[in-house]
Amino acid sequence: MSQAILDFPIDPNKPSLVLQPNWSQIYRGEKVTLRCEIQGGTQWTYEWRSTNRNSPSSSEYRINSATDPDSREYSCRGIGEGNRLNVVSVVDAVLTVEPNWSTFYSGEFVTFTCDRNEAEATDWECRLNRDNEPYLSINPDKSITLEPLQHSGEFQCCGRRRSSNKTKCSNTVTVSGKPTATLAADSTTIPEGGSVTLSCSVEPSAGWKFRWFRRTINTPEAEITTNNIENRNITVTQEGIYRCEGVRGNPAFISHLSNEVTIEIICEFFLKNSLMSNY
Repeated sequence: MSQAILDFPIDPNKPSLVLQPNWSQIYRGEKVTLRCEIQGGTQWTYEWRSTNRNSPSSSEYRINSATDPDSREYSCRGIGEGNRLNVVSVVDAVLTVEPNWSTFYSGEFVTFTCDRNEAEATDWECRLNRDNEPYLSINPDKSITLEPLQHSGEFQCCGRRRSSNKTKCSNTVTVSGKPTATLAADSTTIPEGGSVTLSCSVEPSAGWKFRWFRRTINTPEAEITTNNIENRNITVTQEGIYRCEGVRGNPAFISHLSNEVTIEIICEFFLKNSLMSNY
């Protein structure tokens, strides 16, 4: 972003411009005063050079509420080059999360970083809000890791400029209660020699891998071993009672187990009627 030019002549007989408050960036709606200072003598006539306003005769040029047209060069008599005052929009705060997911769950580990989008840090304070209420203070451009998340809600970071109390807030990140995996089967019966496909999901969210379990009436539940890393879909040829769970993150966060689905094998018998001749 452009900065105010504060390179003034050293000659004491020439005036110099002083910006109050002395910030490199001025934001819409803020109050600013330009003061023309001349060393030596007690009585001076001041002439301001700017546009779109009546030139004051005093040593101060006041802007009570800065707007875009105020972003231009200003000079008082005796200055060879004007000094530019830049009026910019209040910068948006940006909330960065790691891992980069749109939805998190209570119990997960997540790192929040509040970025002021290139604004200077000295006049800013940042905080993490939950459901529009203050939750935690964050040092500008510093990260905070919640290990683990303890509360659900809508989280966002807000940057506030102390001098003007102007605030901009970021996008929101949703934190929900612990999810339950969902198991779906394309069929609950297997024809003899056939198979069915089972699918596991945790919606709406990303980054999941899945674990599968099977038991029967006579055997305890055991995890199914596969060569598929994600394991979202598996093909089964055995009857039994199946369920699944989602796993993501480091350290691992595990969803609630899914509903159970019972798979049965159907044996098909063909009865051929024979006609027997009576002799």
